[in-house]
Amino acid sequence: MLLSCLFRTWPGVGVLFLIFFPNGGLTPTYGRGRFSPRLAAEEAALRTLLVPKHGYTRDSAPLLLLCKALARMAPEARRAFLRFATGCPHLPPGGLASMHPPITVMRRSESDADLTTASTCFRYVKLPAYSSLEVLEARLQYSVANSEGLIDMS
Repeated sequence: MLLSCLFRTWPGVGVLFLIFFPNGGLTPTYGRGRFSPRLAAEEAALRTLLVPKHGYTRDSAPLLLLCKALARMAPEARRAFLRFATGCPHLPPGGLASMHPPITVMRRSESDADLTTASTCFRYVKLPAYSSLEVLEARLQYSVANSEGLIDMS
């Protein structure tokens, strides 16, 4: 109840809360293929906070897959993604909703072989239109892991 209230009232604060308290302070909810109201609420919040441009809309399949992948990530992986996309290891006060400029997701290609890239200065994530969630998760994890140590704006 508290989490749904947070997401409705302040989506950025709700996402920030879930990054630092991924289980809402209760029991573990991570699990592949299992429905979780927390994951559904988080995906919805991410859809409103990530800005689609240059070939993507809020209803584009790749953006929806990215939101699902981010919602399923462990907190450490989310921090790594945040550093990958922005160059900073943590969110500003107020969470994603107070990030200016916001993280923008733009189309890169149609190929499963291409990697996701980012322009940290502009907070652009250049996301190929991957064919499945599994491909997106694997390529994103590879991209994030191989960018560590290249940029640090903390």
